[in-house]
Order: sequence, then C-alpha cells, then structure tokens
Amino acid sequence: MEVIAKSARKGMCEAIIMEIHGSSRIKFIRQGPPFTPKYEIVSQPHSFYPSQVVLIESEKCKVAEIEELDTEYVVYFPDEIRKVSAKEMSLRKPTIRNEIKEKKAAERSARAARRNVRDLEKNL
Repeated sequence: MEVIAKSARKGMCEAIIMEIHGSSRIKFIRQGPPFTPKYEIVSQPHSFYPSQVVLIESEKCKVAEIEELDTEYVVYFPDEIRKVSAKEMSLRKPTIRNEIKEKKAAERSARAARRNVRDLEKNL
C-alpha cells in the first residue's frame, strides 16, 4: 500500500507499507468537492500483501482518523523505518476501471493507426 506521509519540513514523502496486521477502518476527508467523508476498511486477509502498491482513492484526500482494529503499519521510508500516525498519512487507490479505460484507449489508438496506414496504402 502506498503511503504519502506529510512532513512539515520536507512536504510530502512516499513510503510503502511493508506489513499489515489485523484490520483498520480509515476515514478519508476529500480535499475537493464533494467534501464528504469516505470510509475504507483495510485488512491483511483482503487483497493486500507486503510491498504491494495499492492506491485507495483517485482524488486527493487525507486520512482524518484511523479507528484501530488491532492494526499496525510497519512503514519503510527510503532512509528509515518508522510508524506513521493518522495525522501524517494520506492514501490513494487505483481503480480497475481506470486501468480498463487506459487499455481500451490504447487499443483504439492502435486500430486507428492501422486504419490510417491502410488508407495511405490504398491511396498510393
């Protein structure tokens, strides 16, 4: 799971959660409209595994609070290993829908390129 931890001195720095123990209910506050909270359950038996990069929200948001359900995050930063508090964390999530859209767009582009080549060959 990708974690972006806010540091007052250094701005944003990326990290990867190496281990997830138990489960946790995370409350997200969206930084843009709609400004409504969103809840997400994160747990190990879920589809997460150590050093997997998972984005939990496509829009920019910050974690307002983490309701502990026996969860510990062991976070690896490039220069250190430390625990990250709820105030420091912000999580994002990739959607499968976006990946499918990108794949379809690439296929459409390839078809259009082949069609253009065929049209040029016909005109010659």
